[in-house]
Amino acid sequence: MSCKVALLRMHRARLIALPAIKRAAPQCRKKTDVGMLLPLPQSLIILSAEQLRHVCLDVVQTQAERAIYHQLMQAHHYLGAASMAGAQLRYFARSGGEVVSALGFGASAWLVAGRDCFIGWLDSSRHAGLHLVVNNKRFLIPPWVQTRNLASRLLSLLSRRIAADWLNRYGYSPVLLETFVELERFTGACYRAANWIEVGTTKGRGKLKKNYQRVLPLKTSWSIPSEKTSAPSSTDELTRGSPNIYYGSESLPSTLLMVNPARRLLDKTVKECNRHIRKLQAELGAAKPDLDGESIQWRAERLEDIQMCMKEKADLCLQRRSTPKKVTIGSLPEAERPTQLLPMAKILTDTVKMIAYRAETALVGLLRKHLKKEDEARALVRELLVSSADILPNEKENTLTIRIHRMACPAHDKAISSLLADLTKATFHHPQTGARIVHK
Repeated sequence: MSCKVALLRMHRARLIALPAIKRAAPQCRKKTDVGMLLPLPQSLIILSAEQLRHVCLDVVQTQAERAIYHQLMQAHHYLGAASMAGAQLRYFARSGGEVVSALGFGASAWLVAGRDCFIGWLDSSRHAGLHLVVNNKRFLIPPWVQTRNLASRLLSLLSRRIAADWLNRYGYSPVLLETFVELERFTGACYRAANWIEVGTTKGRGKLKKNYQRVLPLKTSWSIPSEKTSAPSSTDELTRGSPNIYYGSESLPSTLLMVNPARRLLDKTVKECNRHIRKLQAELGAAKPDLDGESIQWRAERLEDIQMCMKEKADLCLQRRSTPKKVTIGSLPEAERPTQLLPMAKILTDTVKMIAYRAETALVGLLRKHLKKEDEARALVRELLVSSADILPNEKENTLTIRIHRMACPAHDKAISSLLADLTKATFHHPQTGARIVHK
């Protein structure tokens, strides 16, 4: 079917010339009354927990069963009963002879970013392993069947059985199942309950990606390894021949503009000068106005230090004005040129960012007791993470004290002290020495 579609597209694009059609294709299937194929039950089907355990799965094999499957999907599934391309299997779930569900599995989607990142696929490995992924294209529980946990029960049974059925029919076993759940219609709760993993969200472009615009409803992508015996792991089979991509990197175009590292260093140095000036001014303002010689000399030294820092800051600001904000990557020395992670490694960096952001948000929640604005609390957490600290080990008490330097604002000092007290109560230990960590 896929080859036929490709040839017809090439013919319509005038890339090739196909011979004239000898026989017109049928326009539609012969319709059959659903009620004649599968008599409707007289009442709702509600299975007990015992009956749910004995639900069985049967592969659709005969022409009559295929007709029943087709008519069920056409009548009750919102996508209808479209034909599937490539290798495929259809199932009926039965309880006491009654059909309580119908499922269809076919060829996997050609290109899905979330799934490919989940597996760790590059283009070469995807081409070689795409046939080992099977797509759950249809899943229907008729409206007269109302049984809790039936959907997740059937999905769990299928993940354990489909590898053997696929091997029996096609001579190989799939190692991963996938499906797509339309966000506007469903939540995917049954897949989550059956231990499927949500691996991403589609872009809504469809498989042709003509204009890189959304033309289809957004869907969540779910995957689960199929269970089979005496076989290597799913990841090993799917990524066979792939390089180690999770920590790989690649060079960036030499014409790409980036923030000038020299400008960034100057910005950082100016900020450190400002911080040091504020600290000296705070010390000078907090000192008692004594008139003895030693106090006067100390004040004179502090004023001299402040003037030197301000002169250094002025020189740095002049140097910063003459330094361009952005430069091309090609203008930097080879050792200083940045690289980017391979696209498949983005899932790793996104996970690290997510963990760091959640940790930062938890610290912000502790600071909100003393600070009214969330933005102020978040800025204070970030300043705390880059501020200087003294590390004081105590072998006798087996403690490791981390003493944070004071902030410029007394209100911030109070909030930080409360946060550090909460962290000390949480009882953290050094991973190597086992010393209890104390925050001050």
